[in-house]
Order: sequence, then C-alpha cells, then structure tokens
Amino acid sequence: MNRLALSIILIFSAALALYVPIWMEEEEQVEVSDKDAALVPNYQALNLRSKIFDKDGQLTHQVSAAKMEHYDLLEYVNFEQPEYTIYLAETGESWQLVASEGTFYDNNRLELASDVVISSQQTNDYIQTISTDYISFSLDTQELSSDQPVAISGSNFTINSIGFSANLETQQYELKKHVETEYLPTR
Repeated sequence: MNRLALSIILIFSAALALYVPIWMEEEEQVEVSDKDAALVPNYQALNLRSKIFDKDGQLTHQVSAAKMEHYDLLEYVNFEQPEYTIYLAETGESWQLVASEGTFYDNNRLELASDVVISSQQTNDYIQTISTDYISFSLDTQELSSDQPVAISGSNFTINSIGFSANLETQQYELKKHVETEYLPTR
C-alpha cells in the first residue's frame, strides 16, 4: 500500500471516529406542556379556498386566505389576507370582507384587522364600501361593529365616523361618533 492510499484511509478513519458518536446520539425529546401545546396550530393551510352551504344547498359563505392556522384548544382560526364573502338569504345580496389579518372564533364571530374593506357586490346599493382598521362581525346576526375610525362610502357621499354598528341584513347603520359627511352631487 502506498502512502497516498494510507493517508486517505487515515483521513476517512479520523472523520468516521469523530462523527460516529454524533450520528449515534439520540435526539433529545422536547416535552411540550399543555399550555405550550395550545400555542401550536393543529393544522395549517396555504392558499385556502372554502365554500359553505346551508342545509338546502344554498351558498352562504365563501372564504379564501393566503394562510390559515387552526388552534383547536384555543377555539379559533387565524387568517392571513382573508377574503370572506357573505351571501344573505333574505335579500339575495352579497358582501365581501377583505383584510390583512383575521380571526374566526367558534362562536361564529369573525374579527378582521388592518386595512379592512367591506364591499357590496351589488352596484346599485346605497352603501358601497366600509373601510376601517378593525371590525367584528357576527355570522349569526349579520351585525358589524367597530370602535375605530371608519369611512362609509356610496355613489355620491362619504361618511367619516369613529365607531359604528350595522346590520347587513336590515341595512341599518348607527354611527358612534359622527365626524364628517361629504356629499358629492352628480351632475
């Protein structure tokens, strides 16, 4: 055996002697407490698309999001870039709720935050868009509420308020603290 072959065998033997203990070492098991387990999502979804139908087969809700995380122990679902479309059975109208962040709670309450825009999907509705930084929406009663600055727009007006509540089904709106209304008559 020449010196080159002996050198190569010696190098591989030294490398093997150094790394075998690391490869044979058992991985340390990290115990997760129940408190910490609640903070880990049960499952995640990317590019989520979901449609929800009632017992008669009518489309009631449509949800899409860039990312969704479900926390079963905490009873809520987090969304990134949610788009939530509501189809009202009584009137046949639909509204789309869009935000940067959203949280859906098991009591059928949806909270949206950061760049929230609620748009009527009907071009002839008096109220066309509602914009704010935070909104709470009850899926059971179709009621919206916010304590943040809000802008409500229609075809020829804009209303600015701090806080409001509304019912999408009955089209009733209540301003908490009216700031300004700008009317833009059409010519």
